[in-house]
Amino acid sequence: MKELNIDKGILLPTFDSETYIYDVYEYIDEEEMDIDAIPNQETSEILSGKGKVELTSDVNVHYIIVQAEDGSEETYTLNIHRSILKDETLSNLALNNLPEEQCINDKCILTPAFNEDVISYKIKVPYEYEKLDVLYETKNEQQKVKLKVGDNYIENGDYDLPQGKTKVLVEVYDGLNKLTKTYELEVERCKSSNTYLSNLEIEGYELEPEFNKEIQEYTIYIDKNKNEFSLDDFIAIPEFDGSRVVINGYTYLEEGNNDITLEVIAPDGSTREYIVHAIKASEYDSRLRNITVSTGVFHNLSPEFKSTTYEYTVIVPGIYNKATVEAFAEDLDTVITEQKQEIELVTGNNIVTIRTNNHGVTSTYTVNVIKQPNTDVDLISLIVDEGNITPTFERSTTKYSVNVGEDTENLTIHATPSSKEAIVTITGNERLRSGKNTVNVIVQNKDKTASKTYQLTVNKALSSNNRLSEIKVFDDDNEYSLDPEFDENMHYYRVVVNDDIEKVNIDAKSSSSYATVTGIGEEYLDYGDNIKEITVTAENGNVDTYRVNIHRNYNLNLSLLESDKGELDPEFD
Repeated sequence: MKELNIDKGILLPTFDSETYIYDVYEYIDEEEMDIDAIPNQETSEILSGKGKVELTSDVNVHYIIVQAEDGSEETYTLNIHRSILKDETLSNLALNNLPEEQCINDKCILTPAFNEDVISYKIKVPYEYEKLDVLYETKNEQQKVKLKVGDNYIENGDYDLPQGKTKVLVEVYDGLNKLTKTYELEVERCKSSNTYLSNLEIEGYELEPEFNKEIQEYTIYIDKNKNEFSLDDFIAIPEFDGSRVVINGYTYLEEGNNDITLEVIAPDGSTREYIVHAIKASEYDSRLRNITVSTGVFHNLSPEFKSTTYEYTVIVPGIYNKATVEAFAEDLDTVITEQKQEIELVTGNNIVTIRTNNHGVTSTYTVNVIKQPNTDVDLISLIVDEGNITPTFERSTTKYSVNVGEDTENLTIHATPSSKEAIVTITGNERLRSGKNTVNVIVQNKDKTASKTYQLTVNKALSSNNRLSEIKVFDDDNEYSLDPEFDENMHYYRVVVNDDIEKVNIDAKSSSSYATVTGIGEEYLDYGDNIKEITVTAENGNVDTYRVNIHRNYNLNLSLLESDKGELDPEFD
């Protein structure tokens, strides 16, 4: 074909006689399309595919067949998509990245509120809003938006917004690139309302507090002979170049407070007033020249000392219990109440007040001496009476061991803290068990906010005691005497029982609770000697044996006596 034309929609790609497959995009509700096709040569013929085409589905496949003079054919395929949405308007219109702090009064408000059918809007923006950034929300992804200022299309977010009014056209295009709606947005960039100073200095004087544009009141202290300032003494620079500064109250300075005002006037008429309180000294000066705090070493005041600053803080480490606060007058005629004060420090704030008087002119200074908690929880000595600790004691070493004998029940420990205020608690040093024991020496500071534990591993020797403390031989009716009487150092005993005693119980107790005893319990007896062994095994494995010979008497009585001649008198027993 030489040409292919459709009466609506978009043909993609652009027609080329050598391209045989195309996509056509049309509105979603279109029902028909008119197609015109022209062959390359007059002798060729369009066999089918021209004219009106009914669109019945979302994608309609349509063929155009071209036949040459020699009878050969070529087919062009059109995939007709009914997919283009017909939304014409936006769902929202606003501005992006508006500076919230400056959006005050009537600024940053779209007027009227957005309605998709209303085309004209106005909005005022602060001077600080420099780049035009339009926020628009389309109703579908096919829609496109273009921004136009004057005769030129602009890049959203990259347009330098001039001061004053700017008319912005917001053009809405549908999926067929058809302009469906144009909104008019008048953006008015206001004059600057910046009333801040970026710097404020008065030559020869230090502002209190240090300058910060958000702080509007300051104080300076001036000599009693200072009667006025000149404008050249002031460095007052507005943050915005177009703002101006008006200064008043800098002449005819009187004793006491004099308010110097600096009014910053922005281009839009907004104002901000900074005040400098110029305190002029009286004829008699009761101020101090310096204050020192010493504990043997000097400690820094915070803030640094100035005669016109009347309250200070000093941080003193907790190891110090006393401090000296000394004051020095600016004027020799000044009388200082308690010029040198010795104070006993307690943990926390120790308030020291210094009062001065010069011909009735008084000043009061306060020094808050803050004693920190004493966090020294070291030992300087650790001694165990019952043995030598290893390794050799060092205050920074917290783990030690000591070997003690089997007879050691308790440890006597001497733990000396570095700080006299420290509290030492010892646990685990009583009723020692054989083997390993753990003893803790806990050091705490006075207010118990810091602690340190020294740990002592006590290795108590295993008991070698393999002696008995008693032996008993008994039955249900009797307890039998040992011969000789029991003595732990005697290891052989004899017990005699009647011939009718067939069994006895043997019981024995060890001198040490760590020893074990075997060979006790119920024993059956033969007539004559029955030697029983009682074995005692000490905790360390040492064995000792006690022997008890239980002699059961023989029965020498007849059990029966009869005669074949006559009867016994008396009857046999």
